[in-house]
Amino acid sequence: MVRLVTRATRWRHRESRQVWLIVLALVIAICAGAIAVPAKRSDLLCVVIGLVAIGFDVTGRQQRRRERATLAARPVALSSDDLPADIIELIAADKKIQAIVRYRELTGAGLREAKAVIDSAVREG
Repeated sequence: MVRLVTRATRWRHRESRQVWLIVLALVIAICAGAIAVPAKRSDLLCVVIGLVAIGFDVTGRQQRRRERATLAARPVALSSDDLPADIIELIAADKKIQAIVRYRELTGAGLREAKAVIDSAVREG
């Protein structure tokens, strides 16, 4: 059990699935300890609750880190004044949906944001 704990505590970046597998392995080991030493069950229950809380904390941090990386990798949104020529041509040809799709491809913007930019370009143009 000591070997399992030392392996689990050595920190390096892990996937969420790996974190939960480590937590599960530790919980199983603690349950075995609770069976062997019934007097320590309440203490071991607190340890299990702590491990689950740590698992949620670690996976939450990983998710927030991935979200920040996704936002940082996303190109800057263009205003309706800075639209590329191909999008302007699509708007002029009355192909609004294709213009929205092209805008999303270029900027990585969401549907609502892209539609708002194209709609404002249609109103201006």
